[in-house]
Amino acid sequence: MAGAFRLIGRGLIADNIIKGMDAADFKIKKIDPFEDKTKITFARREVSPYVNKLRLLWQSMRTDVIAHFPDAPVAKINVQDYLAEVEDKFVTDAYKQVKLAVEQVLEGANPGEVFEATHADWYLALLGPSVAAGMIKQSDLAGYRTGPVYIRKSKHTPRTCGYKISC
Repeated sequence: MAGAFRLIGRGLIADNIIKGMDAADFKIKKIDPFEDKTKITFARREVSPYVNKLRLLWQSMRTDVIAHFPDAPVAKINVQDYLAEVEDKFVTDAYKQVKLAVEQVLEGANPGEVFEATHADWYLALLGPSVAAGMIKQSDLAGYRTGPVYIRKSKHTPRTCGYKISC
C-alpha cells in the first residue's frame, strides 16, 4: 500500500503506513510493485473516484489519441485582413463588442482573461435589442441564470424555481 500511495504522489501517507508497520514490529521490504509510473498528480480529495479513473485512462491513451489529430496549422493570420473581412459581414453592436475581444486575442492576449473581462458586455449588447423590441424585460439583463445554481462539494441543494415556502 505504501508503494501505491507513493506512486500517486502521496508520500506522507506512505511514510505513515511504514511508520505504523514499524511501530507494530512488522518487517517491511521497501519494494515498488508497480512497473508503470503515473505522470499525473492526484488531488487530495476528488468529487468522485471516477475522476481519477478518467485521468488515468486519459494518461494511458493520450499519445494514441493525439496521433490521430492533424498537426497544428502554421499559417500566420493577417489580423487586419481577417477583421476587415469579418467587418464586412457583421454590423450589429454585439458583434462590435466581440470584435474588440477577438482582436485582443489575435494580438496575443490571454483568451480566458479577455473573455472574463468582456463577457458581460457581450451579453448586454446581444440582448439589448430584445428589450427594445419588448421580447424580454429590462430586469432580465441583470443576469442570465434563471434556474438553481449548484455549487460543487456544497452540502446545500437549491430548491426548484417553483418552490414556495409555506408559512
